[in-house]
Amino acid sequence: MRGRCPRCGVGRPFDGFLDTSDGCGVCGLGFGGHDTGDGPAVFGILVIGAVVVGLALWLELALAPPTWVHLVLWTPLILLGSVAILRPLKGVTLALQYKFRSLEEPGRPGGPEREDLPLPRRRLLCGDQAASMSLKPVSLRIRPSA
Repeated sequence: MRGRCPRCGVGRPFDGFLDTSDGCGVCGLGFGGHDTGDGPAVFGILVIGAVVVGLALWLELALAPPTWVHLVLWTPLILLGSVAILRPLKGVTLALQYKFRSLEEPGRPGGPEREDLPLPRRRLLCGDQAASMSLKPVSLRIRPSA
């Protein structure tokens, strides 16, 4: 939400307003495989739309203003709200992709691990470690119906 790198919390993941940078200048995390797609825009539209529709219905039922009042009030709110919420939502989506590793990059997503970062910022369960964990098999028994 603050526009910081999801790994170190210091670097910036954006080059411009919405352009994702190639990588973090502090910890070296690569943002090349992170693709937020339309997720932040869709979620932002749903949130702003719900707020504006709720307020417009309340205003219509309470005061019954002419149509031009609705246009003057809600058009700027929709435009400014959508632009204001898009960057934080894109940052959250990038952070969630880093946390849950939804990348198409080969090997370790985002580049090598940095051991000099403090523990809360360091990923404790890396790709090879997660793959080598011994998981207990689960058996499913299906009972035939009588």
